[in-house]
Amino acid sequence: SVRQKVHKMSVSNLASVGFLLLVVFAPKASPAEPSGYWAIEIPAMEEAHDIGRTKNIDYAYIQLTYRVSVVDYENVIGFYESYFASIGWERSRAKLLTRFPGQFPEGALKPYDNYRLSTTSDGKPEAVYATVWISEQYPATAVATVTLAELIGESFKAEVEVKIVPDIDSSSLLQLSELLGSDAKAYFRLFDTVGGNPFELTDIDADLVRKLQPTDPLIGKYVEMIEQLVQQIDEFKQKYVHP
Repeated sequence: SVRQKVHKMSVSNLASVGFLLLVVFAPKASPAEPSGYWAIEIPAMEEAHDIGRTKNIDYAYIQLTYRVSVVDYENVIGFYESYFASIGWERSRAKLLTRFPGQFPEGALKPYDNYRLSTTSDGKPEAVYATVWISEQYPATAVATVTLAELIGESFKAEVEVKIVPDIDSSSLLQLSELLGSDAKAYFRLFDTVGGNPFELTDIDADLVRKLQPTDPLIGKYVEMIEQLVQQIDEFKQKYVHP
């Protein structure tokens, strides 16, 4: 089928506009000599349970997921702020504030870089907070996402995802978003062709999509975008995963 059963990259998971911009416009890290990127082991909080770990060689990302009870989501963000600082990573927004101090109001550096308040499918409240770090050693970005799903007494039931991904140029993804946003019919056509969310790029078999609609210019542009992103990931893997 067009849809492949593989894990999704952070870029696709955070495809809502606010979260996507965190990764796309994060300051780019400087290239480094091949070293221990693939050896990174993201720690879980001591109280964590239902822990899941993934190292996806196809897309060169490292992922940690778990559940935890917390009084405040800032406890989770603070835990990863300490961890990433200890290995030489820096908050993306902190770097922007240093570089362009006049463009941000006082107190602009919050524990989170973005948030979303929404309602679940069963009508319950949900709050999602995301924070981004960048590495000076590797061209890579880390995103910690804390989803608060239920408040029991003074504690939240939280789902935590921390993902480290290659720092790639995703401008083509924004261009696609603008194109589909201005043409709802194109979005529905593309959704139907790929069999689901076209922004979940790592679920897509580009060759099969092209065969299904070989003369459609929208499909051609979409496939070209996927191939550009995959090429960047392959180049990253050659340098930092298996040099």
